[in-house]
Amino acid sequence: MILTLDTPTLDDMLAALEWRKTCLESLRTTHRITAYEQTRFYETVIANGQAPHRYYALRMGRQVVGLVSLEHVQWENRYAEIGLIVDPGYQRKGVGRLAVDLVLEQAFDRMALRTVWGEVYTVNPHVAFWHAVCARHGGVTTLWPRRKYWNGTLYDAVLFSIADEAWRAARAARQEAT
Repeated sequence: MILTLDTPTLDDMLAALEWRKTCLESLRTTHRITAYEQTRFYETVIANGQAPHRYYALRMGRQVVGLVSLEHVQWENRYAEIGLIVDPGYQRKGVGRLAVDLVLEQAFDRMALRTVWGEVYTVNPHVAFWHAVCARHGGVTTLWPRRKYWNGTLYDAVLFSIADEAWRAARAARQEAT
């Protein structure tokens, strides 16, 4: 499977709008976003080279299969928050793993960031994926209790971070093993 990072188009963002509807429990913004809101987000954030966010379309050939981001980039501290959403038709097929590999390479090798971090709620059916990401890339996790309110229940969050040095060591170990 060949997956590439590309500049997202407005059509890519509108496709993601549909994917969001299938995972509202996993998102910070739990309401359905309108096409107008998504278009404004594209215009003011994604198409704005000065915004502290970097979004990438995940493509297999010409087909967009997901979006990955490095958000809230703090250049002075050299860290960013990772985000990922994959078309439900491509989930559990290795797209997420490849996407994270690509965006970490972007973050550490091209942007010279030192840390990439994220937050995943325990209500998210893909929480094990993020634990595996941390294990694969030398990351660390911690539990943040009662972080997400969803359908009458408070859920914990798993906070994770991956440092560039740990990522480089884990990558070198994987390369030596092959």
